[in-house]
Amino acid sequence: MRVTSLFATATFKLLLEFDYREYRLLDIKQFLKNDKAKLAEIRDDVEMFKTAKLDRKAGTIVWKNGVDFDPEMLYQVSKRIGHILGMKVSEGMRDTDEYKFGYGEGFKNGFIKAVELVDTVSLDEEQRMLLAKECLDYLPFPRIIELLGLSVRQAEKILEQAEFEEYVKDKFDLYVEEDSFFDHDSLERIYQYRLKLAKGDIEDTPAQEIITDSKILSKNLKKLLIEYIEEKEKVESKDRGEI
Repeated sequence: MRVTSLFATATFKLLLEFDYREYRLLDIKQFLKNDKAKLAEIRDDVEMFKTAKLDRKAGTIVWKNGVDFDPEMLYQVSKRIGHILGMKVSEGMRDTDEYKFGYGEGFKNGFIKAVELVDTVSLDEEQRMLLAKECLDYLPFPRIIELLGLSVRQAEKILEQAEFEEYVKDKFDLYVEEDSFFDHDSLERIYQYRLKLAKGDIEDTPAQEIITDSKILSKNLKKLLIEYIEEKEKVESKDRGEI
């Protein structure tokens, strides 16, 4: 049992991702309601609480004051997203689609539900921006904007700060480039075609996946995404009669 990602809200709640992409929510106020000393610090001091970070080696969460928990305990005291949303799960249903809501084949829908749930609590702009960046690997960028109600300015800021992994050239890519299989102009036309395909994937594919599948540079994808959100804002403004 391991924690693989986390998000700490300003209301002392932790959205935790466990193995197999199962999402659970932990209310620290409730979990540590009778504790003192360092445990009370992360329960009562929001700045200390928000220092929570993932210890990838141990597969758990650690805080700046040294507090950590066994991941199995975190799993047991947290609540499954599906349960919070009112989904009924009876004993022996662990391998059913209902229980797996939030990971496996239902991961994308589960992640959206998790984001919606966290967004029901009061998030300031900084928290909202952090959550948006956490979503970049999992959801299409337009869906993130919609879920979190981001402005064009906020969306552009997220893209400026985002750090994507560049695609790794395979053997064919290296052969084409190193053996002068195509001249420079032909390579440029091929890359422009890749950009065209990437643009068509913006609405239904996560950003990192677009980079990997379309084999384009992250700076070019960021430019495509900014152009997309600016164009969409113009269309929506026109529909509202603002321009």
